[in-house]
Amino acid sequence: AIDPGNKHCQTCTCETKKMTRNERFVDTHHHQAPCGVPIAEFDPTPFPPPLPEPEYSVRRRLLSPATVALSSSEGRLRLMNALSQNTAASYFALTQHAMNQSEPAYCAITTAVIVLNALECDSVFRWKGGWRYWSENVLIACCPCLDDVRVQRSGVTVTEFQRLVTCHGLKSTFKRPQLRQGTRESGYSLADFRTDVQRILSDNDGDDNTGVLVVSFSRQALGQTGEGHFSPVAAYDVGSDSVLVIDVARYKYPWYWVRLEDLYRALQPADPVTNQPRGWYLIYKPKASQG
Repeated sequence: AIDPGNKHCQTCTCETKKMTRNERFVDTHHHQAPCGVPIAEFDPTPFPPPLPEPEYSVRRRLLSPATVALSSSEGRLRLMNALSQNTAASYFALTQHAMNQSEPAYCAITTAVIVLNALECDSVFRWKGGWRYWSENVLIACCPCLDDVRVQRSGVTVTEFQRLVTCHGLKSTFKRPQLRQGTRESGYSLADFRTDVQRILSDNDGDDNTGVLVVSFSRQALGQTGEGHFSPVAAYDVGSDSVLVIDVARYKYPWYWVRLEDLYRALQPADPVTNQPRGWYLIYKPKASQG
């Protein structure tokens, strides 16, 4: 692991060379990031261009008819139902650490920060003063695989997000949906998605291995503006067969309920970067005996 403070290898104390912002650290030896990704001598991929300056400003977007605001009477009723049905296992852990993403392309970074704090992972790095706490700056600073400029301009892929959470001690399983329902194509069905949602959001008293569900979906498939987006899911209402999305872009959309089938369809459109469908993550904190 590379110590961002002095750029020395913590395992063999050999020195590494700091390169320009468009390059990575030189792998003089056997270095690799904690997530197992080799730190290449040079990253030839140029940075994506800066985002164009907007022509007008917007305070907030209106939710599409496919979603129901949590603050509405129907949204509050669904939350009460989920709490009474014990299908909101991670609601309080997520909401007490919820935050708004500080950059338009930071949805994956902010989601990872919320999950790491909700599952009480020690950041090891100091946040401020003598306190260790996850923030967007801390997460990017301690990961040599990420460059802040690149993330601000193009975001994070589904693979990079999984590396972020597993690098810091969490157990993560990523699943992609089937491209067409009712077929034998590779991928997981809507029934599989519903099973995972119900299992991970079931509040089992005494279970010290409560997990978090994160989705990477297409905003356009839900009638929203933008493209790909990451956010945690905090509750499931059986009666309406809908889930509560803790949208990390709180400047854009409030938290909302969406039908499980609609959300599953929003996972299917291909990411233009990877040309593969998005999907969902089942993230757990290892048991005390394992880490």
